[in-house]
Amino acid sequence: MSTIEELKREAMRKENWEGESKRYRLHAIPSGPNVFALKESVAEGEPPHYLCANCFTRGQKSYLASARNIHSFTALVCSVCSANMDTRFRGELNMDYVQ
Repeated sequence: MSTIEELKREAMRKENWEGESKRYRLHAIPSGPNVFALKESVAEGEPPHYLCANCFTRGQKSYLASARNIHSFTALVCSVCSANMDTRFRGELNMDYVQ
């Protein structure tokens, strides 16, 4: 692949990411980590979800999954960067849209 083709692909990836990233807003979970949450106004039927802030700042969309840690708190886990974020919340964590 030529350098020109590589540059075109990278420019297209950045353009696509810029549009996609505008659908999310930084959101602080009470007593927990910062995540990027889907804006309700642009959800278009997509369920609420959170993205990893570490991956998001690197231009990658990585969904966070809920898991229990050893102290029975709910943690958010990133499958891409392996971030494990304690929410200090016991029980099921309801992911919400942001405005």
